[in-house]
Amino acid sequence: MKPALQCLASILLLLGFCACSSLIATRQPPKRDLAVLDPGTPRAKVIAELGRPLLTETRRGRIVDVFAFRQGYSKANRTTRSLLHGAAAVATLGLWEIVATPTEGLFDGKEIQVELYYDDLNRVQWLEPLNKGLKVKKIQHRPPTEMTMPVPMPRPLFAPSAGPSGPLEPYLPHAGM
Repeated sequence: MKPALQCLASILLLLGFCACSSLIATRQPPKRDLAVLDPGTPRAKVIAELGRPLLTETRRGRIVDVFAFRQGYSKANRTTRSLLHGAAAVATLGLWEIVATPTEGLFDGKEIQVELYYDDLNRVQWLEPLNKGLKVKKIQHRPPTEMTMPVPMPRPLFAPSAGPSGPLEPYLPHAGM
């Protein structure tokens, strides 16, 4: 009876250590919707998906946010990995944990750092990747130059007619402009 009790205690102890890689797999960072980085996305939606920016400043009258986050894995991916780690640990009486725990520690998502520039309506205008290896659409990461950056120009609502004493007419820009 005593050897059976020792064997049962050993198995329970091994099973207690078996949960390490399964727990690490479930606690990996979630997968974020990177479509919020596309031009035209409202700033509020970006912050709702990526969290509070590390830095917010104003450059040339435009808001610029800096974000740093880990792009993780989908819930289905994390759940499947956790279940497979648990099954492998039980099948190998805990020996799988020697390999699985350090491996799960390495797969903790990809670090992403971006600088987002917004237009006058607080919508994403373009982005600058801050870490190497981040691939973005070419149109997104090419900031406009000083010459191409839109500058708000006041336009007259009414233009004077032929004479200084004549009535005001609505200003209609020419088709060639």
